[in-house]
Parts: sequence; C-alpha cells; structure tokens
Amino acid sequence: MTSPAVSSTSGSLDEAIDMDQFIKFDGKKLEFNVKLEHCDQNELTVKTTFDMPANYKAYYNVQPQSPLDGGPDNKRQSLKRNSLSGIPRTTQAAVPGYKGSRPMLMQRAVRSAMLKLKQRADPWEEFRIDQLPVRKATRHRYNVKRKSWVTDVVLIKMEDTPFAAGAMRNCYRLKKLSTIQYQEWKNADNYVAKKYIDKVERDVYFEDVRLQMDAKVWGEQFNKQNPPKQICIFQMCILEFEDTNELYHLEHFIEGDYIKYNSNSGFVDDSLRFTPHAFSHFTFEHSGHKLIVVDIQGVGDLYTDPQIHTSDGRGYGDGNLGTKGMALFFHSHTCNPICEMLNLSKFNLSEAEQSEIHQQAAKSLSPAITVVIKRQRSESSCCSLSPTEHGGDRFSFSESFNGSSSLPTSPEENGVSPTGGSDSAFKSSPRAIPPGLLFKPRVSHRSDSFLGSPTSPEMDEHAEFGRQYKPSTVFLDDDTKMDLEQRESDEVLGEIHLELAKYHELGRFSNQGDIDERSALYHLEIAAHLGNNEATKAMAQILLQKDNDILPSIMLPETPSNTNKGIGYMIEAAEGGDRSAQIFMAQAFETGYGLGTARQKNWKEAARFYEQAINTATSSSGIQGETFDSVMHEPVYKLTAALAALYHQGGFRLDKDPSYAGDLYNEAADTAMSQFKGQLATKYYELAEIAWGEVEEE
Repeated sequence: MTSPAVSSTSGSLDEAIDMDQFIKFDGKKLEFNVKLEHCDQNELTVKTTFDMPANYKAYYNVQPQSPLDGGPDNKRQSLKRNSLSGIPRTTQAAVPGYKGSRPMLMQRAVRSAMLKLKQRADPWEEFRIDQLPVRKATRHRYNVKRKSWVTDVVLIKMEDTPFAAGAMRNCYRLKKLSTIQYQEWKNADNYVAKKYIDKVERDVYFEDVRLQMDAKVWGEQFNKQNPPKQICIFQMCILEFEDTNELYHLEHFIEGDYIKYNSNSGFVDDSLRFTPHAFSHFTFEHSGHKLIVVDIQGVGDLYTDPQIHTSDGRGYGDGNLGTKGMALFFHSHTCNPICEMLNLSKFNLSEAEQSEIHQQAAKSLSPAITVVIKRQRSESSCCSLSPTEHGGDRFSFSESFNGSSSLPTSPEENGVSPTGGSDSAFKSSPRAIPPGLLFKPRVSHRSDSFLGSPTSPEMDEHAEFGRQYKPSTVFLDDDTKMDLEQRESDEVLGEIHLELAKYHELGRFSNQGDIDERSALYHLEIAAHLGNNEATKAMAQILLQKDNDILPSIMLPETPSNTNKGIGYMIEAAEGGDRSAQIFMAQAFETGYGLGTARQKNWKEAARFYEQAINTATSSSGIQGETFDSVMHEPVYKLTAALAALYHQGGFRLDKDPSYAGDLYNEAADTAMSQFKGQLATKYYELAEIAWGEVEEE
C-alpha cells in the first residue's frame, strides 16, 4: 500500500497533504508512512506513529466483508471516504489532534518526516563533489503516457573517474541542482551517471530509457494488485552535456545493498525473494504472453536496469532474447505465495525440473514467513507515472506492512531474513502464522480490468495487454496425456516449451552437459499440444522412428500405440502446412503402410494430401509448377503424376476420373519439361493420352 505523498516544495503544507491513505492500524497505534516526493518521482518514506485512544473500539464498528478478513464474499468493504480515508467518520473524532476538515495528525506526520529528512547525512560528503566545476547539460525525459520526449537544461557536478563499472557501463558520482527550488550544492541531490564503455549508437541510450519506463508502468500495475511489498522501478533519463555532446544515463543514487534477483538469461538469486520473480511472472500473464520483464535488480524493491523479452524478439535492444529468454526464466522459476495471491498459474515443468528447483531452494531457505494482512486497497502506485520533478535525496523504503498484535516480533518471524529479504521463504514451523493470514486468491484469474481505464488514449497499448490475460499452465489429460482432438493453441507458450526442449538437448541445464531426455520430450510434447508445428512434426518423427532435427538423440520404440500417436501428430503437422508431412501422409494413405492399427488405406485422403503438398510448393515458390526446393526429394511434377495415377485407377474411397487424370498427367509433363526432365515429360504425355482415350471409349 502506498502512503501519503507530500511535495517538499509546496507553498502550503496543509494543501500538499494527500489525505487519502493510512498504512497501519493494529488497534493500538495508527502508523503513517509519509512519502516525501523528490526529483524524477522518487521518494523518501519516513514512518510516523501515533497512539490511538483506548476507547477507539466504540467508534470502529464496520464489519469485515472480504475473504481475507473472514467475510463471505470477495467484495471489498466500502467505507465512506473523507479527509481520513479508510477510517469511519466516528473514528476520526477519536484520533488525537483531529480538528475540522484538515486533520492535524497528518500535518504532524509530514513535519516529522521532513525534519528527519534534513537530519540525514550525505553519504557522498567525503568525495567533495560540491567543489567540482559546474557543467550544463540537456536532460531528456520520456513520457510513457504520451510516448514523447521532454527536454530541459540542468546544472550538474560530476566526477571525472568512474567509481564503479559493470559489464557494459561505467558509473560516475554526480550531484544535480533542483530546477524548481533553491538548493546549495552541498545539499544537492545525489545521482549516478552511467556511460557505455564501448561506443554505441545514440539511439541505444534512448531505447534503454524507453525500456525502463515501460517496465515502470508494469511495476505500477503490479502494485495495483496490492501485493505484500510494492515495487518501484527507477525513473531514468538522459543527460547530454553541452560542452562534449556526450550522453549519459542518469538515475538517483540508491543507498543500500545492491542485489541482482534474476537475469535476462535465467539466473535466479539464491536468497529466494518472492516479489521480484512474482513480478516477472505477472508481466508475462497479464500481457497475454507478449512480454516479460526480467533482469530484476536493485536495492530492496527499488529496481533499476530491467530487461524486457518480447514474444517476437523485437525492440528493447540486444538483451531482448524473445521466447528463448522467456524459456530460461520459467525453467528457473517456481510459483511462490505471491504468485498464488495474484492467481498466477504455474508454468508446466517436468518432475525432474521441479525436483531440481526444490533442492536448490532448500539449500537457501531462511526462517521467514510471508503473510497477507487485512488492509485498504490502493489504486495508486509507489511512483508517479508522469515525468515531473520534485527535488529530493536518498531513499529508505519501509519494510513493514499492516500487521496484527498477534504476529511474532523477531526479525525472522516478521519475515525479515538476515540478508534483508522480507518475503523470502516460508518458516519451517507454522506456529507463528496467525489463522487466515496465509496467502489466498484475491484477484480473479480472468480479470479484464487489471490496468483499469487508461488515463489517456496513449495508454491503450498497456490497457490492451491487460485485457489479453493468458495463464501459463497447459492443462493436460492424465490418462491420454495429449488429446489431439482437444489441443489448445498458444503460439508463444508453444515456442517457449519448444525452446526448453532445445535447451535440454544442448545440455544447457546440466553442469556436465548431460541431456535430460525425459524433460526434453516433456516440453516437446507440450509444444506440440499447443499447436507448434515444428514440435508436432518432431514428435511424429520420434514416435515413428524417423530422424528429427529437434531431439536427434531421442527415438521411442516401435509399438502400435506409438505408431497410432505418431500418425496423429504427422496428420496435425500436415494440416499445419508442413510439406514433408503432407507427402508422408499422402504416400502412407496410398500404400497403407505405417498407418498403425487406427487407420486404413484411403486413396481419397491420399489425394487430399497430395493436393496440399502441390499447393504448398506452388504458394511457397510463387511460380506455378516450380518445385518447392531444389533438393526436395519429391518435386511437384512427381506429386502431380502420383495424384493422376490415383484418379486414373480409382478405388479405396476415391472415384475414378480418367479425364481429370489426363489433365493432371499433362500438367505434370509440362512441369517436368520446364525442369529439363524431357524423358519424364514424354512418359507423362503418353499417360495423359491413355487416360483421355479411356474417356472417349466410355
């Protein structure tokens, strides 16, 4: 839940107070997390607590209505809102300091927070950045709502040498004066300027900002689901120095331990923080599988430098690995209580994969619990969407959330691990978990309103993502495993499972490079189940003991069951437009060989698949009669002649038609002649005359 926000530059403190939130009320104390907003929409949150009167229960008489509160349905309690939203009017009268329409309680909380802000020490004081020369730069900020750039001029002081370096960028300490209030350099805001080590195109800097701001929007939508710990993705902009024309990324300095929770290539941090991974999973499902936000890193739940994988692999720089990146994330992700709270569905993993993840998790479990406490839902996020500046400094986001007097008070029992992750894992003993406080579903699986109504037409793209919710789970029949008549169709999910099968074949997930054949086949089968044609054909080849390009090391034994199933997959591949599958099925139905026990020789079906193969070759080449592939073992003229032979003879459910057979032979002859196959062309011309002769005799 977000807390009251106050602009530190407002002329009237009373008018600047957002009266619409309070964060914690345990029956004895009323606790506010007052948020002082700063430059680039970042805030300092300071906790202020006030004692409640002993007789507050006489006024607090509203009954709980939601399941989390023990109520009968999923509708949230509607409280009459006024200057102290979430507290009934009668209770407000009991709040110490409340007088009139503007509660003095909130003013006291804000003044206390601002006093604490002024008393905070500057962590960069020893570097004397304020004594460096002043430089002028143009700041470029991206407005996500309008999809446009806003520029202004700022004054900065920056060190010449980097204080840290990553794999791609150097980091420089920097101070910047606020553009909307008077500041001395000693009290100026601390920033980090980041510059690529290797020279890159100018557009790369701007694309990085677009990426982070789009990820920031998804962070705000995640917060609207009211998770136990809200997240904030840092606002990032670009500095372009007037004296050198150099470009830098600019972000607020984050004070604290910097942790990389997951990467764009499947890495997952061993501290097992739940929130970062649930956020990534959330973006995948609520974008309709169009994207996933990964590479989550930062201090606490204040994130920076994320990466976005898109289903088509386009946009967002070289780090966008497309469905390959999505596959790597889900191979290392197991749904946690926050995923369950948000009703995110579990991604299908094999038993071996699940066992490996659980073993890794068991090695790093900390004695913490994650609970959901009754609290008011907030529709605002921890960070503003608009690119306005408020001026500010460093950040300290409170790790607390609504609790109960019956909750344990030790750091471990309160869900704070020694490493600082408060939502990291379940405590082995359930004794500290109060009844009704474990995660329960709160948001409908199929909700179409997770993004709400767009605030402007420019937000339609994000709103459309929210309306295209798709689960990650593929529902399989335990008895038949894959019912081909009830197959689902999800192109992106099918691609992800296919990529996982390929990764297993390469030994990507084994330290020794061993191939987990069961897991590889498991994902290949799911990909086929989801309608992926490449996977469908590979499954058919494996079941029919044919060579395949996806899992060449795997071949299943020949049994009637495998043959029947393999033919079913081959038919699916043929119907999906695979030419080699079309030819295989045409020849199988023509000869009756290899059809298994469930199908019989059928020339009508053979003719249908021959026609599909001919049409596929023609449409692919764009030239009537041209072969599909110069190395194809069955050129078009041979397929046309085979089809002519079926109509010439007739039988096996196909009506004899010598006239049509003659036309087909003549077409095959013309095509063969165009391919410089004169001898075959002569043969086909002769067969055409024979077929037409039978028509004249009739």
